[in-house]
Amino acid sequence: MIQIDKDILSQVFRKFIAFIEMKSGMKFTDFDSNPYIYQNENYKTELRSSAFKILSFLSWSKNIFGKGIILDTIIKSIEQQQNNLLIWQDRYGPNTKEHHGLYDLKNNKKELYIFEENTYNFFHNQIDDKLYFDYLVEKVGKKYSFLAYIFFIKNPQMYLPISTSNFDKLFEDLNIDFITSKKCSWENYNEYLDIIKYIQVFLNENLFCDISFLDAHSFCWIITSQMRKEKNIEYLQDYNMDFSEKDKDSIIKARIGQGKYRTKLINKWNKSSSISNYSNLHFLIASHIKPWKNCNNIEAIDPENGLLLTPNYDFLFDNGYITFSDTGKIILSSELVESDLSEFHIDKNIKILRVSEKMKEYLQYHYLNIFRK
Repeated sequence: MIQIDKDILSQVFRKFIAFIEMKSGMKFTDFDSNPYIYQNENYKTELRSSAFKILSFLSWSKNIFGKGIILDTIIKSIEQQQNNLLIWQDRYGPNTKEHHGLYDLKNNKKELYIFEENTYNFFHNQIDDKLYFDYLVEKVGKKYSFLAYIFFIKNPQMYLPISTSNFDKLFEDLNIDFITSKKCSWENYNEYLDIIKYIQVFLNENLFCDISFLDAHSFCWIITSQMRKEKNIEYLQDYNMDFSEKDKDSIIKARIGQGKYRTKLINKWNKSSSISNYSNLHFLIASHIKPWKNCNNIEAIDPENGLLLTPNYDFLFDNGYITFSDTGKIILSSELVESDLSEFHIDKNIKILRVSEKMKEYLQYHYLNIFRK
């Protein structure tokens, strides 16, 4: 069983959130709606859908085995212009293509028949996946990216693409004793998948959204292929990682409104909203006054920097459409019109119930840096 240090993963997770919010210019809430993630990672979903459509394997029949039809569709599904999950272009000669072994099958009728029969059975779940993986290794060699691509096309909920050099860097960063380079095998591939599954579970536990297997892959890919290249590290200037083991979990959970930080806010505001007597905790959101991404470690878990708000007020406050004065009175942005106030059920006379001296500092920051005047 491969050991994964959850504390290290938590630190990387926090950096990831800061990176995505810096790149997108907006609060990170989920993978699907973030424009930066969509722009950089959605191609995998589109590529898989396109390849799946090209294959149209339900139209295959056993009487076409050996005719090259199935082989041609496999090659066509690989050689898509937008496919950067493996090297398929003829840049440095045909033998540099990861799938060049498929072309050799065209000249051997017996092997072509066996390939098409096995591929038909693979996509129709009539052959064990391990047997098909081992068969491809025998016929095209240990071409890890090619093999992973074929399995990903079949089922992205079970299988993922792989870039051995990049993911080995990731495992090194996470202090995971595991490598994939020159280790192409069914066993190694499944260990790789198990690591990503662990990360998927971790993300599901730490975010208020459903995380798909491919989302977890995107998380890993952004960490290793994009964050490593980022020269502007200002987004991490206040993200000092030298804090106690006790505080690590508190800081991460403060970001997502869980754990001791949320409990502190609930107790601070007597189990009700900071601006009313509303007390259904299921619908009250722990919201930072000074945004989490701009906080140092102390500010991130300071209950004086937190409000409990209903979703309508939390959204407007978080995006700068409302703020509060030193006395706690609500201040409305000039960008809001009467229909907005009506739609969001905003009370113009509402105010924070108690404002401490320390909270005034955070409110001043929000007014000067977040509020849309």
